[in-house]
Amino acid sequence: MNKTKQKGFTMIEALIVFAIIAVLAAMAAPSFGRMLAKSRLNASVNEFRESFNLAMREAVQKKHNVQLCPSEDGKVCSANVNDFSYGWIIYDKTADAVIRDVPPAVSTQSGATNPLSITLSNKEVLTFLNNGRLKPEGGSAKFVLTAQYDKKPSLTREIEISSTGNFNPVKK
Repeated sequence: MNKTKQKGFTMIEALIVFAIIAVLAAMAAPSFGRMLAKSRLNASVNEFRESFNLAMREAVQKKHNVQLCPSEDGKVCSANVNDFSYGWIIYDKTADAVIRDVPPAVSTQSGATNPLSITLSNKEVLTFLNNGRLKPEGGSAKFVLTAQYDKKPSLTREIEISSTGNFNPVKK
């Protein structure tokens, strides 16, 4: 009788390997969720920064007044001028035209609340004059952008923005 060695794994060995993989995946899942939330938070702050700079550039290039304002429909500015959670638009006030519509970073179903809140400390619309400077409404030379995940309160970014467009993390 010719004895040959069989190659492969037994069922017990395969189950043990799968059990180890399952335990490791279960331990990594919370960290992965936090990493994903932090990535979305940072992406939202960076998108706001890019929009701020674009609005400033468009005001200078076109010699128009340009607004950066929250918008829920991507067509008009919202009444709540400091809540950017549902997206925002860059709006050429002089030409009465939307330059860019920026939807929310975290998509929500109709009627659902956005888990990512983005707010500004100022209570006026950000209007850039044709020289690129912010229109001095309310006299605030600085304001704070706060981005936070509602389900993870420890995930918060606060950025101080000057009227000239400098973005600096708030020191605590």
